[in-house]
Amino acid sequence: MNRIDYAGLPDELLAQLKQSRPQSTLQGLCIDALRTLDGHATVDEILVYIYRKHDQVVKRKSVYVTLHRLRDVGDIRQKAKGIWELTT
Repeated sequence: MNRIDYAGLPDELLAQLKQSRPQSTLQGLCIDALRTLDGHATVDEILVYIYRKHDQVVKRKSVYVTLHRLRDVGDIRQKAKGIWELTT
């Protein structure tokens, strides 16, 4: 587990830390979105939330892959087709 929370850091700083944005950042953004959106959301809702809250445009496929990774470790589950929810 990374000791640094990358969520919300400006892209300029992230570029100085690593060549690409750490995966943990997108995981944190997705978890943050789900927490804020009453514990469940669609990929579209997560994309809009990340843009409005963090002023970042994230690729849909990246969010989708991240959601599946979070599901695989048990942090989230698929509530219904296209709807993701927190498990905790």
